[in-house]
Formats: sequence, structure tokens, C-alpha cells
Amino acid sequence: DQVTKTNYIRINGPTADFTAANVAGCTGLTTTFNDLSSTDGVNALVSWQWNFGDGNTQTFTAPPFQHTYNTPGTFSVQLIVTDAAGCRDSLTQTNLVTATDPVPDFTVDTLTCPGAVLTFNNTSTPAGVTSQWDFGDGNTSATTSPTHSYAATGRYTIKLIITDAFGCI
Repeated sequence: DQVTKTNYIRINGPTADFTAANVAGCTGLTTTFNDLSSTDGVNALVSWQWNFGDGNTQTFTAPPFQHTYNTPGTFSVQLIVTDAAGCRDSLTQTNLVTATDPVPDFTVDTLTCPGAVLTFNNTSTPAGVTSQWDFGDGNTSATTSPTHSYAATGRYTIKLIITDAFGCI
């Protein structure tokens, strides 16, 4: 003897999903997360727990979902959704958000003779930035690690401005 009960057991639960806007830029970057999670049609979502990847987590009971990244880095983001029955699902998007904070730095000989060629070694981070140099004598350069000669004796203030791929200065 046999019994078959078609569609007898129904497993309910949410499916976590999201997108993000404004995912790359300078530190202080505010990213908006758009919930695309779905439910089984029986139980509504009641909780959205976010792990923003920078050491911060936050649980919401309704949208909107935003987070500000105040430290530089590349961050993976996880969403855990919970429905009214207590069923949960999660989704992690790896390396989703990048916040940068370029740091200019350089080395150069600080004692030399007039007319000597100095090489300015750009040691800024990250690598691959664009550079704008002001040599303090009215001359400038946009070369990454330029050379420059000073015609007259004196003390010169050097200024280096860098810009990374996200436009952060």
C-alpha cells in the first residue's frame, strides 16, 4: 500500500538579494544599498542585518539602507534578511565597496648646488596616482617622479598634489 500527498510540505523563507549605488570614492563615501530580497509570499520581511565589511554592522526594520565608509579599503558586504516566521537567508558580495584616501609623499636630496639636477621620487600611496608638483620657484610638473634644477641658491617649499583613480585628492 502507498500514499502520495502532492505539494504536502511547503518550505517557506526569504531570499536575500541587494544592489548598491555609489560604491567607489573617497573616504567619507556614503553608499546606498537597495534591497532586492524576496519572500515566499506568506511571511513579510521584518529584519535586515547588514555587515558593511569595515567593522560596522547594523540591523534595520525598514529601508532606506545607507552606510558611510570613513576608513580606506575595499569591503565585502553581507545582508541577512529575516521574515516574520524567523526564517533567514544571507548574501555576501565580495569586494563591493572601495573607499580611498591617497597619501602624498616624496623623497629628494635636500642639499645641492645651483643647477644640479634633482630627482623627486614619488612614494605616494596608492601607486598609479596622477601628480601635480609645485617646485616653489615658479616651475611645475605633472610627471610622477620628475627631475628639476634650481638656478639660484635659497630655500624652496615643495608641494605635491596627487589624485587617485576615483578623483580623491
